[in-house]
Amino acid sequence: MLGEPASAQLPATGFARRARISEQCLAARGIVCRTCGGHCEPHAIGFRLLPAGRSFPLIDDTRCNACGECVRVCPAQAVSLHLIETAPA
Repeated sequence: MLGEPASAQLPATGFARRARISEQCLAARGIVCRTCGGHCEPHAIGFRLLPAGRSFPLIDDTRCNACGECVRVCPAQAVSLHLIETAPA
């Protein structure tokens, strides 16, 4: 997965890979962490502000290119790449 182009080994047209954040995310557990967003070159990861100065990462599927950098740097291994269905061209 990592090191492969985003289009590598995809099923028939109509699918793409995109990053997803699980409940294992440090931010979801009340720990301040923005590592994924700091390493996201296409700026596909933004942060929703929460009470007490915390924030939670949100993925913009229109900007995510499935490079896998967020997966690589996540200290909680909370980010993974998943197939999503895309609109026909």
